[in-house]
Amino acid sequence: MAAITGRIRCMVDLKSELEALKRKHDHLYDDHQRSHREFMEHGIGGRIERKRLYREGQALHEEAEGILQAAQKINKEVDRRREEVLTC
Repeated sequence: MAAITGRIRCMVDLKSELEALKRKHDHLYDDHQRSHREFMEHGIGGRIERKRLYREGQALHEEAEGILQAAQKINKEVDRRREEVLTC
């Protein structure tokens, strides 16, 4: 019984980590959208600024992709542990 309780706690920890990753992803997505809007507003004249904003947007996008991949791993681990608990 203690093993099952420990596994459930681990699942709860993974679930809270997943929620934190989702919040971070949402924040990064908002930053990316803001950067994109700024990028589009600068038009042709602000080439250097557009490049900077583009690089910043790309970095945010890559970080968001990493968060999504981590969240997928957590979801798989939660599913695996759920199956493990159910088979006990």
